Amino acid sequence: MAIHVGRWDCTTCGYKGVRGPETECLNCGADRPKNVKFYMAAEEDIVQDPTVLRRARGGADWRCSFCSQNNPNAVKICKDCGNTKSDSDKQLAVKTYNTAAVPRTGDGTRDLPQNTEETPPPSSKKGCFIALGVMAVIVSVLLLFSLNSAIEVRVEGFEWKQSIQVEEKRNVQEEDWSIPSGGTIVTSFQAIHHYNQVLDHYETRTRTEQRSVGSEEYVCGKKDLGNGYFEDQYCTRTLYEDYQVEYEEPIYRQEPVYQKKYRYTVDRWFAINPIVTQDKNHSPQWGNTVNIRTNPSLREAGRKGIYTVLVKEEEIHAHEIPLSWWQKLKVGDKIKAKQGRISGHYRGLYPEEEQ
Repeated sequence: MAIHVGRWDCTTCGYKGVRGPETECLNCGADRPKNVKFYMAAEEDIVQDPTVLRRARGGADWRCSFCSQNNPNAVKICKDCGNTKSDSDKQLAVKTYNTAAVPRTGDGTRDLPQNTEETPPPSSKKGCFIALGVMAVIVSVLLLFSLNSAIEVRVEGFEWKQSIQVEEKRNVQEEDWSIPSGGTIVTSFQAIHHYNQVLDHYETRTRTEQRSVGSEEYVCGKKDLGNGYFEDQYCTRTLYEDYQVEYEEPIYRQEPVYQKKYRYTVDRWFAINPIVTQDKNHSPQWGNTVNIRTNPSLREAGRKGIYTVLVKEEEIHAHEIPLSWWQKLKVGDKIKAKQGRISGHYRGLYPEEEQ
């Protein structure tokens, strides 16, 4: 397993890329950060020297509990203050990363002390406050423009349109697998009802499959040894090869299944032109339905009315309203309508219950 030299960044002077094993910044002499996070500088920075390899595999560095200096694992006396290594001295963390997660830069990677959060830059808060302020202004403007004032408009006239839906009974000819109620058979015959899949034969074909031909080890990550070095981590994966396989594929044919089908006549109702009446007055009248009542081949299938009141503000406005309210109104009546408080635009009538 290859050993790589890591790097760390000085948080005192900002110097980048101090060699991992160094416990002091080469630029300013400051101690390696208490919560240092090592990173890989280059894959080719591999340790070859046997002495350095022993140092790298000797265990994580320890931090003096008295002066916080980082010391190699093999050192028993703190090189900074002379304090003897004890059980209270903490070793730097040993961490394993998969290939994608291996740290490659020291910028912003220094671990924070436990239960400590980074303070976002003031500009971030300022940006949030500005965005919230803009949103508040927009909402306020929308609310202002949605406010209405009550005005009175005068009833100027009425319009109405009423329609009676009419259906006509016709005797038609249809085909189906059964005769509906009221139908009269004309003839019957054999017809294809559906198809069944029936095995016809087999065809020899080939497909590509894979088989295991062994395994291999590959570098799948790095272990931060806690002393400025990284060690390759290996995983095992299976190797496969493609090969061709012959197989017999079943071929099916569609076999029709016949059943008796019927041709018959039956009465059906069809919509025809409605009876429509309309006018511009206050006296609606339904159309004449004498023909419907006297002709057994016709029937009424529903009624619909549209009732419109014309009101005057600065101009004439037409509103479709319920019949019960429409019938109560008279020309000259004053009713409440909505007007935009800011824009002054006409926005329609208030409902009858708010009049």
